Amino acid sequence: MKVDSSCSSLKDLKVDNEHFKFVQRVAWLTALLICMWSPRSWSQASQALSEHQEAYEERILQERLNGRYIPIDVEDALRILDEIAAGPAAQRALALDEETFVSKLFFGFGRWMTINWSFYDGSRLSHHLRTAGLSHPDDMTKAMMIWFHRHLQEKPLEKEKLIADLREAREKARNKAIQPSELQGRN
Repeated sequence: MKVDSSCSSLKDLKVDNEHFKFVQRVAWLTALLICMWSPRSWSQASQALSEHQEAYEERILQERLNGRYIPIDVEDALRILDEIAAGPAAQRALALDEETFVSKLFFGFGRWMTINWSFYDGSRLSHHLRTAGLSHPDDMTKAMMIWFHRHLQEKPLEKEKLIADLREAREKARNKAIQPSELQGRN
């Protein structure tokens, strides 16, 4: 009987030791997380955000960024695009419908606008579009492409309607989620 009791006490000791190691790991992890999320790191994040905001505020006032002229509004941008895409390129664009124009040229012509007109980092044009209601750079690009296509087609731009449509599409995409009822039966 003594052998059995000593074996069980060794097992208990082993379980207690594993439990102690687990508790110790959790304690270290908790301490690490507390250090990472301390007010000091919050202030560093706040400072970085403040610096980013200051840079944005400076960028939106600049006429040129990285040596490239930044249009001040949609009409100015259309004027610049007319200069860039004059000739055969504009004629090919006229042959495409609006949706095809955007889908075929988004990752070429559209990315050119996004990068050169600083839609992600902020510019006076992106700020103009943001204050008009477009917050995502891809929506800004899509809007500019559609307005340019309509401009080439000599159609009304319908800026407010397009902005509302793009905002609604972005909101639907943001709210789209798997419902809990769809998860039932999946294992």
